[in-house]
Amino acid sequence: VTTDGLTFGSDTAAANALDDYEEGTWTPDLRFGGNNTGLVYTSRTGKYIKIGGIVIARFGIKLQGRGSSTGSARIYGLPFSGVHSSYYHDAGTTIMTDGGTDSSGGHASVFVTDSTRLAVRQGAFSNQNYDSSHTAFTNSTSLFGTVVYSTIA
Repeated sequence: VTTDGLTFGSDTAAANALDDYEEGTWTPDLRFGGNNTGLVYTSRTGKYIKIGGIVIARFGIKLQGRGSSTGSARIYGLPFSGVHSSYYHDAGTTIMTDGGTDSSGGHASVFVTDSTRLAVRQGAFSNQNYDSSHTAFTNSTSLFGTVVYSTIA
């Protein structure tokens, strides 16, 4: 171990040292069309590990009431801003239970969008995928997931 971080073997260069490790919690905030009017949670939790420029973020959301907001589903509150571009989105997998009428179009997934939130998407066969919307959720939907994303370009 050096004062610049953890190094491995004979590599003592500070640029190659592991000098950024963090664990913590975050609060996932589900919104539809950017709003969460009347949305009530039974529970929501998030944990993360950050190693250098990589974040592993886990989350669990259980709804008690979906509320009245409409539009595309997004999860706000990521512990660190991510990096994305037109053809570069860090993605993760989710499990959705007790979904609504639009939840049968394939399993939901998430990806970092707009640097600060996760887009909830659904994919089906025939190369179709689309934003999950309020219709994919009921008053008792649960959404659990993990996303691995980069904080550096």
